Amino acid sequence: MDKNFQDSTQTKREELLKRELERKLQIEKKKEEQDVSMKDQDYFSTAFAEKSDAIEYELRLIEEGEIEKIHLSDNFDKIFKEIQILNKFLSVSTTFLSNYTIRKSIEKINSLEEKIKYLEDMLLPKKKFGFKSRKTEQKREKKLIDEVNVDVSKLIPLTNIISTGYSQKKNENLTLVNDDILKKDVELSHLENCTIKLFGNPSTMHITNINRCQIFCGPVSTSVFVENCNNCVFVFACQQLRIHSTHHCNFFIHVTSRAIIEDTDQVGFAPFSWKYNDLDKHFKMSGLDLELNNWNMINDFNWLSSNVPSPNWRIIPLEERNVIYKI
Repeated sequence: MDKNFQDSTQTKREELLKRELERKLQIEKKKEEQDVSMKDQDYFSTAFAEKSDAIEYELRLIEEGEIEKIHLSDNFDKIFKEIQILNKFLSVSTTFLSNYTIRKSIEKINSLEEKIKYLEDMLLPKKKFGFKSRKTEQKREKKLIDEVNVDVSKLIPLTNIISTGYSQKKNENLTLVNDDILKKDVELSHLENCTIKLFGNPSTMHITNINRCQIFCGPVSTSVFVENCNNCVFVFACQQLRIHSTHHCNFFIHVTSRAIIEDTDQVGFAPFSWKYNDLDKHFKMSGLDLELNNWNMINDFNWLSSNVPSPNWRIIPLEERNVIYKI
């Protein structure tokens, strides 16, 4: 009897010690993620302010007549490119930024765009429109976009480097387990007609240029960024979600903040509905609040009306959700 009592007491002690160790590890994990996130936010704020201040200075020189008329067109092209770099920098940084920072940054970029348009309309004579001028303008825009995509990489902090994932795949079933993705940044890009299943707890996830795919992922500790995706189904849990330039997709999500969509339409939302072994364990590891799911609270940055719902997204009807449970 005494031996049984001692064994029982020892077992309880071991369970208490195990729970205490798990609690401490969870606290350390959250602190580490917060430290990384703060470094990213500080880097963004500094780089964004420096870049926007430099653009404002260049616009002020033009406004005060410091730039010769013969050089105005080249200067406007240069400033336009810098504004686009700033805009792209914001887009790739939203996964770790607060909604307030995103909103203020967008306001600043809009202000710069309005200023350059006003000065360009005022100081440069309008050219007659024709097929040749349109073709030249399209070439100019493509060249600027290509330059922006190259230059913006110089602004992205090193902490955002992706460490695992899939790219350039077609018509495949792809799988990663927790040992492959735990605490890592996952990138999925340039995939077509694939089914991707990620059984585990990554730190962040970037999904870009995906067509006709189904993507399932366990709980993501921080943020998910989705861009340029079409005709896809996404099933995942995360802390923050940003969706950009995406169309005809359905999202089955668990998200603890408000999801953001921009330049996006024909997208549907429903609660996270995937089940697999160790899912509960991975949720605990992620630190996400199981009781808090804002799956139907969507901020549309392209819809300003607060009284009328955005036509760009919808809640997926119950009868359309059943298919996801059968996968």
